[in-house]
Amino acid sequence: MSLYSPLKINSIVIPNRFMRSAVWEGRSELFDLAPPELQEYYHDLGAGEIGLINSSHTYVSEDGIATPRQLALFDDSFIDAHKSLVSAVRYGGKHMKIRPKFFCQLAHCGSFGEDRCVAPSDWTVDFPGVKGLPKNLHALSIPEIQQIQDDFAAAAQRAKEAGYDGVQLHGAHGYLISEFMSPKFNKRTDIYGGSTVWERSRFIRELINKVRYSVGPYYPISIKINSSDFVEGGFDETMTAEYVKILETFGIDAVELSGGTPISGKHVPIRRGKSTCWYENIAKDVYKHTGLPLFMVGGIRNPRDAERLVKEGIVDGVSMGRPFVRETDIVKRWIHAHEEGERAPVSKCISCGLCLGTSHEKSLYCVPESKLQGK
Repeated sequence: MSLYSPLKINSIVIPNRFMRSAVWEGRSELFDLAPPELQEYYHDLGAGEIGLINSSHTYVSEDGIATPRQLALFDDSFIDAHKSLVSAVRYGGKHMKIRPKFFCQLAHCGSFGEDRCVAPSDWTVDFPGVKGLPKNLHALSIPEIQQIQDDFAAAAQRAKEAGYDGVQLHGAHGYLISEFMSPKFNKRTDIYGGSTVWERSRFIRELINKVRYSVGPYYPISIKINSSDFVEGGFDETMTAEYVKILETFGIDAVELSGGTPISGKHVPIRRGKSTCWYENIAKDVYKHTGLPLFMVGGIRNPRDAERLVKEGIVDGVSMGRPFVRETDIVKRWIHAHEEGERAPVSKCISCGLCLGTSHEKSLYCVPESKLQGK
């Protein structure tokens, strides 16, 4: 396999094995979901020759918002704004040799939201003294669970209508789907809980069925899941392959491996420092147990690492997030170097995490790059 070769996901073919992992841009308002600066950013991503672009996390229920100024798709009124983002990506790639595919990432924040947080069960009692625990946590009733599943299905249909090539379900990072999958966060004793992976997978199994019914058999549905929660008693690497096999059986078309939650200490989903290929060992094990296209995010900054991961059969493709905050064209430059037989440059992203602190300025940007540009 080659990092630069096409890859089939359900009915579509992505032109190479690079994925833009969903990164919140902080540029949306409910009254202006896709402002010009956000459209311009997606245009630049579209021109960057990335095989598959995921939108930033898009909340499917009114109570599912995780961050301020987040993309939304819980109502038909948002479809036109999403059409403008799809058009921006299409126009960006119009004259490129490689035209990307574009998925909408659908999410519900679960416990880690802005205001009234919901969860499979009240797990906060198990973390005495830990800062940042959700407030006003509400354990979902069965009718509420099923309504959220319906919300995902309705949002997927809206994404399809908006022109996205597929959807990605956000099942990682302590968001609602991942909480149902984790024994630390899911302590239910009814049909949506239990001591086994199969029992705790009921929520996502039903959700996939509803989404599939909504969008049809040939529309790609991918999922982002944790390789591990990195929380004592949580979802861990002994469960990952089993979950992926269940997801494959119930119709998921591709998997992106990530990891961590907001309360996972040094193993939070977005880490700082020079470590690389964070989930490689877990990905290697999962790859042996699935026929699904498998992507991995986490610390990939060097094209030599990316090429090795695919060539050695550890994953089918690589995913990056913060590097595209600094350089929307990094993949394009890697592809050019590969075609010319040159040594491709390492991403300029130094994983400092300072971009995460720019949210109060109403958009995410690379702080070191901004300083270099004198802005």
